[in-house]
Amino acid sequence: MAALDTSPTSTPEVQRRNRGETERAFVDAGLLLLEKEGLMALGVNAVARAAGHDKQLLYRYFGGWDDYLSLLGRELANRFTSALDARLSSGNPKSATGLLRSFAHALIDIYRTDPLLQQLVIWELQQSAAHVTPLIDARSAAFRSWIERHRETLPPRESFDLPAFSALIIAAISHLSFAAGANGAYAGLPLASDDDWERLATTIDLVVTRTIPAGADQSVSEK
Repeated sequence: MAALDTSPTSTPEVQRRNRGETERAFVDAGLLLLEKEGLMALGVNAVARAAGHDKQLLYRYFGGWDDYLSLLGRELANRFTSALDARLSSGNPKSATGLLRSFAHALIDIYRTDPLLQQLVIWELQQSAAHVTPLIDARSAAFRSWIERHRETLPPRESFDLPAFSALIIAAISHLSFAAGANGAYAGLPLASDDDWERLATTIDLVVTRTIPAGADQSVSEK
């Protein structure tokens, strides 16, 4: 009778670990392709080649190309919200005005220092390929989740439309980041140097301060 194979490679734990490592390789390969070669380089064969695995494993582990793209979008969204939280935690804003100003400053910094997240904005504005949709949807969902998570520190709904105001900030900074990458300026406003972006951030601070209604800007500890 043949001996039962009890070697470590046959255990469920090792198999799960191997699958996890393979899945991670596919995700990392997709992110690297996006960052180094752009959206149009992203395809099943290219991802499999970069990951060093057969493309059939991608279909087996992720359920299909669309499911893989959705997971990739969630990875980018988590990268984005983690970057937001890291920047906000250092300032620890205690008021609605402080939080929204910090949010805008963090958004500017993220887009200026993370080329892939900035590129995602450009793809969103250009709608350059059908498979950008899952990436955009994941980022939008992450934005909504992030805002909900911080809602208790923000103005009441009845006196201040937080989603609309946040969308204005996001849209303005996103479009200006796109213009900066394409032309280095927008509507005559230079967007090349640190001073240029500090000027923009200061203007956003002024808009936020003057927009939040009186009484809505109480500190968190006062609520």
